[in-house]
Amino acid sequence: QLGIEALRTGATVDYDQSHIRVHADASGLQGSLALIDVDENGNATSSMKVSVDTEQLQWTDGWWLTRDGSKPVNIAVDATRFKLGMLSPMVQPLFSYVEGELTGKAQAVWSPAEGKSRIKSMSFYVDNGAFQVPVIGQEFLQVRGLLQAADSERIYVERFQAQSLTG
Repeated sequence: QLGIEALRTGATVDYDQSHIRVHADASGLQGSLALIDVDENGNATSSMKVSVDTEQLQWTDGWWLTRDGSKPVNIAVDATRFKLGMLSPMVQPLFSYVEGELTGKAQAVWSPAEGKSRIKSMSFYVDNGAFQVPVIGQEFLQVRGLLQAADSERIYVERFQAQSLTG
């Protein structure tokens, strides 16, 4: 396990603590990344943990790390007021920037087999958000909404609200 203090993930986003854990053995590879922000009392105010579990990588005979690309990868995400600004580099050029807080959980499977990847479950609430769409030059503020999926390849946006200069 590796701990990193004061990890900066973008121009405006940094985290007080982060932890990276990786474990590989004959049964496969498990790993996680945790990003945590704390207040002056040391209490967590914002966090996200991403966990990965797969049989794609295995130790063979205790010495050789081998890869089996036919195995799926299980992914789990748990977020509490996660700072969406960290995702800004990944959403460009669709958005100039993205900000806000993400809270919820998701479980997904990525599979190398055609049509087998899916979101098992997902329920995230976005609050205190903002983003700008450069194609139309419009900034949206006070963004909130629900992102949901269940045993699907699609993500549904529900109860989405945002304000802009024009309404």
